[in-house]
Amino acid sequence: MHGARIWELDQTTIPTGLTVPTVLFKLCSFFTTFKQLRHCEGIFRQSCGESKRNKLIFYMTFKEYNCLLPKNEEAGQGDVDFNAKRPNISRLKEKEESFAKEPHSVANVIKIFLREMDEPLCQSELYEEFYAASTCNNVAQMV
Repeated sequence: MHGARIWELDQTTIPTGLTVPTVLFKLCSFFTTFKQLRHCEGIFRQSCGESKRNKLIFYMTFKEYNCLLPKNEEAGQGDVDFNAKRPNISRLKEKEESFAKEPHSVANVIKIFLREMDEPLCQSELYEEFYAASTCNNVAQMV
């Protein structure tokens, strides 16, 4: 995950037809699956513990996305299917852990992912267009 170019990552096609990195899709899907956690105070502002954040990055690096589900629960909650049951992750030599009640950890990893991208989402050559869109009052012109 760290230092990888965005096109080198596994991709997921979302319902709109666009492709996004699977890790980013799974992390963002956490907030559609557990809608109540979107309302935590300071969700993208407050920090989380460094060890929790590093563990979640570790899991995401090895594509263990089911750590985002509650322990021993079936998937199918919300809009996203993270697969049937949490896998046995003993091959990673880590204690099975759930981040289902750790929205700040998930939000922090999303911020790290976006911050450490090789190429920014908002490319510098399009800065003037982004700025113009942000100051525009007409939605049709904004797009």
